Amino acid sequence: MSLLEKLRSQPGWQHDDPMVRIEAVRGLPDDDDTDSVLSDVVRSDVDARVRRAAVERITDPNALISLAQDTDIDTETKRFVADGVREALIRMNTNDDWCAALGALTNERDLGVIARMAQTERIGLAALERVENDKTRGAVARKSRHMVVALEAIRRLEDLPELIAVATKADDKAVALAAYEQLTADANVDMATYDEIARSAKQKVIARRAREARQVGTNGGVVETEPSVADRASVLSEEINQLAQSISSLDEGRQQLNLLVERWSMLEGPIDEVIAQRFSSSRHAVEDRLLALDAESAEATRTADRRLIVESARSELCVRVEGLAGGDSLEELQAVLKDWASLEAPDHTDRELQLSLAGLSERFRVAVEAFEERHRIFLSTSDRLKDLEKIIIVMERIVSTGNLKTLDKEWSRLADRWHAAIASLDVKEPENATFSALLVRRQNVDKSCQGIREKAKRSQEEKARKNLSRVQKFVKSIDAAIKNEGLLLSDAERYLRQARQLVQSAPNLPTRLDRESLEKKLRENTTLLLGRVRELRDFSDWQRWANVGIQEELCGRMENLAVPAKNTAPPDEATVAKTFRELMNQWRAAADVPRDKGQALWQRFKKAHDLVYPRCNAFFVAQKAERKKNRDQRLALVKEAETLRESTDWIKTAARLTVLQAEWKKVGPAERKAQKALWMRFSSACNKFFECRKADLAARKRQWAENLKLKDALCVQAEEQRTRDDLAASVEETKRLQVEWKKIGPVRRTKSEAIWGRFRAACDGVFERVKEGQREAAVEKITARENLCVELESLLSVEEVEQGGVAARVRELQGRWRQAGDVPSDVRRQLSTRFGQAITRLVEAFPEQFHGTDLDPARKLKQLLKLCERAETLVPTEVLDEAGASPAEILAKKWRDQLAANTMGERVDEHARRRGAIEEIKRLQSDRRRLGSLTGSEASALQSRFQKACDRAYQKNQVNASTV
Repeated sequence: MSLLEKLRSQPGWQHDDPMVRIEAVRGLPDDDDTDSVLSDVVRSDVDARVRRAAVERITDPNALISLAQDTDIDTETKRFVADGVREALIRMNTNDDWCAALGALTNERDLGVIARMAQTERIGLAALERVENDKTRGAVARKSRHMVVALEAIRRLEDLPELIAVATKADDKAVALAAYEQLTADANVDMATYDEIARSAKQKVIARRAREARQVGTNGGVVETEPSVADRASVLSEEINQLAQSISSLDEGRQQLNLLVERWSMLEGPIDEVIAQRFSSSRHAVEDRLLALDAESAEATRTADRRLIVESARSELCVRVEGLAGGDSLEELQAVLKDWASLEAPDHTDRELQLSLAGLSERFRVAVEAFEERHRIFLSTSDRLKDLEKIIIVMERIVSTGNLKTLDKEWSRLADRWHAAIASLDVKEPENATFSALLVRRQNVDKSCQGIREKAKRSQEEKARKNLSRVQKFVKSIDAAIKNEGLLLSDAERYLRQARQLVQSAPNLPTRLDRESLEKKLRENTTLLLGRVRELRDFSDWQRWANVGIQEELCGRMENLAVPAKNTAPPDEATVAKTFRELMNQWRAAADVPRDKGQALWQRFKKAHDLVYPRCNAFFVAQKAERKKNRDQRLALVKEAETLRESTDWIKTAARLTVLQAEWKKVGPAERKAQKALWMRFSSACNKFFECRKADLAARKRQWAENLKLKDALCVQAEEQRTRDDLAASVEETKRLQVEWKKIGPVRRTKSEAIWGRFRAACDGVFERVKEGQREAAVEKITARENLCVELESLLSVEEVEQGGVAARVRELQGRWRQAGDVPSDVRRQLSTRFGQAITRLVEAFPEQFHGTDLDPARKLKQLLKLCERAETLVPTEVLDEAGASPAEILAKKWRDQLAANTMGERVDEHARRRGAIEEIKRLQSDRRRLGSLTGSEASALQSRFQKACDRAYQKNQVNASTV
C-alpha cells in the first residue's frame, strides 16, 4: 500500500458513498497491508456490496479463515467468505496449510465442490470424509477430477437411487462400473431397476450387463418368461399412437417421443411389418403435431413480442411522467406528450392488446394530470418558501443586532407573517430540503431570540442588584457621615443633595420590599443629615472669622521671609523654599474668610509672595534637574535589571542584582510618580529573577535527589561485585556501572564526596582483586626482576673490578631487564625506581667505568644542557621582553609586531604555533625522563633550569592558546 494512501486524512474505503468505497476497495494495490485493510472493511462496513467486494479482493487464506471464524460477521458476508475459502482450497497444493482452511468450512455444498474440483487427491479425500449427504456424494462420484476420490465416494454411497444415478449418468466407464458393481452386490435388486439401468445408462457395457441381469432370474437361476419382441413392438406402437392423440405440450411431447424411439431402437429380432408401419405412421403423426405446436408457439411468441414492444414504449412514457417531480419543467412534459403522440397505431385486430393499451392510455392521462397538480403545488410552495426565506432573513438580521427594543417591536409582526405563510402552504413536506432548512433556521433564530431575552433579563436583574448594592452603600456612607465628627460642610451638602435625588427618583431595585425599606431609611437619614448641615453652616461662619487672624499671621511670616530682619542672618534657599511651601499650604487651608476682609489680606499676601517666589523658583529648577538626573540613573538600573531578569547564570546574576539594589539605595530621590513606576519595574525584575532561581533550585534539588537514588543503587550493585565468584563477569559489570555512573548527573554538594567515595571504594575493591590475581600470576616475573635488582645492587659491594667490567655487567642486566616479562603497574613502578637508583649509585661509585657510555654523567649533563636550551627557546619572546617593560611599552611592541606581520603578507597561525610548542615541551620532558637521575650541584642547577623553562613555556603557551 502506498504511503500516500496511508497518510490520507480519509481513505476511499471510509467514504460515505458505498460506490466510492467499492471502487476504492477494488483499486487497492496488491501488497502485504492490503489484506489487513480489506479484513477491517469486511468487519466494519455497513453495506453488503462493499463487504462482498472486499472479500473478493482478499488473497491471504489465513485472513479468510479468520473472517470465517469471526462470530460477529453476518450470515451473508460469511457466505461470501466461505466461497473465498473454498476457491482457495481448490487451488491449494499438498504442501500448503490447507487443514485450517478446510476446518473453517461447515457447508456440505462447499465440501462437495472441493471434493470434486480440488487439485490434489488428499484435499479431495479430506473434504469427502466430512460429507454426510448421499446426494452430494453421488455428485462427487460422477464429477470428481480424481478417480480415487470418485471411487471413495461410491464406496460411501448408501442410497440406492444415487447409486443408480451414478451408474447410469457417469461419464467415466470405470466410475459407472464401480457404481453398478456396488449396486448389484445386493441380491435384492428388482427387475424394474435393471430395466431402468438398461434404458438410461450412458455406458453401453452397463446397459448390456443390466439387460443380461434382467434375463436371469433371481430365484435359483431360473429364467423368467419375458414378453416377445413382437409384443413389445406392439406395446410401443400403441403407446406412440396414444401420444399422437393426447400430445399438448411441445417439450413433453418431444421427450416422450425420443424415449419411445430409443426403446424401439433397442428391440432385437424381427418385427412384424404391419406393426412397424403402424409405429412409423404414428411417429409421423406425432412429429407433425409437434411441428404444429412449434409453429403455434412461435406465432404466440412473435405476437407477444409485438405486444411487448407496443406496451413497453407506452409504459416507459407513463413511467417517465410518473417520475417527474413537481420541480421539473413543463417542457419535459411537453416532450413526453410529443413522444406519446408519435407512437404508431396498434393492430386493431388484437383485442387483448387494445384492452392493455386502453389501460396504459388511462394511466398516462392520470399521470399527466398528477404531474400538472404537482407542478402547480411546487410553484405555489416555492413562492411561499421565498416569502418564508425573506421573513427569516429579517429575523436573523434583527437577532444579529442583539437589540432588545427592536426585537420587541418587530418580532410579533414577523412571527404572524411566518405563521400565515406556513398556513398557506399547499403541501407541507418534511422531506423538502428547502422547507427543512428554513425550519432549522427558524429554530436557531428562536433560540437566539430566547437567548437575547434571557440575557436582557439577567442584565436587568444584575443592574437591579447593583443598584441595590449602590444604594445600600450610599445609605451606610450617610450613616457614617452623620456620626463623623470631622464632617465637612461641602461633603454634608453633597450627601444631602444625593439623598434627596434618590428619594425623588429611586432606581430599579430587585423587589418592592427593597424599595420601600430603602426609601424609609433615606428619608430618616435625610432628616438627620439636614440637622448636621445646619450645624456645619453655623460653624463655617465662625471659622471664617477665625481664618482672618490666621491669614494676618501668614501675611506677616511671608513678609519676614521676603525681607528678613536686619539683625538676623538670611536663610538659605532650601529653607526659604521649604518655608514658602508650608505658608502656601497653610494659606490654602485658611482661605475661607469674610468677603470684605479677604481681598485686602490676599493683596498683602500676594505682594510678599511675589518677592519670595523668584528665589524659590531657582531652587525648584535646580531640584527638578537633580531629580531628573536621579530618575535617569534609576532608569538605567531598571533596564539592566530587566535584561538580567531572564538570565540563568544564577550566581553571577544574583551578585549583580545585589549590587544594583545597593546602588538603587544610594541614588537620590526623583519625581514621585516616576520613582514609583521605576521602583515597580525594578522590584518586578528582581523578584522575577529570584523566583525563577528559586524554582530552578527546587528542580535541581529534586534532580539531585533522583540522581542520589540512582547512584546509591549503583553503589549497592558495585558492592555486590566485590564478593562475586566470577571475577571476569564482576570486572565487566563494574566497568558497565562506571559508564552508568558517568551518565548520571550531579548530586547535592554535601553528599557528593561521600557517595563518590563509597562507589570508588567498591570499584577499587573489585580491581584490587584483579591486581591480586595478577600479582599471583606474575610472582615469577616479579621475582626475576627483584633478582636483577639484587644482582645490580650486589655490584656496589665489589672492591676490585676490571676496567669496563661494571659497565658491561650493567648493560647485560639492562638487557635482561628489558627482556623480563611484564608485571603489574604498581610493582613495575617500584622495581623500576629501585633498578634506576641502583644504576645511579653504581655510576657514582665507578664513574671511570661508565666514561663514554650512555650512562656517563658528563654526557648526560651535556644532553640536559641542550634540553634546557631547547626548552628556553619555546618561551614566547614577548614574555621575555615584558619582564622589565611598562604596560605602554608592551602594548607598543605588540602593535609594531602586528603591523610588521601585516606588511610582510605573512600571518602566522598563532594558535597552531602554540599547540606545537606545547607538544614540543612534552617531548623534551620525555627525553629528560629517559636520561635518568643525575647527581651533583651542576646537575641540580640544570634540572631546576630545565623545569622552570618547561613550566614557564607550558604556562604561557597554554594561556595564550586558550585565549587566541
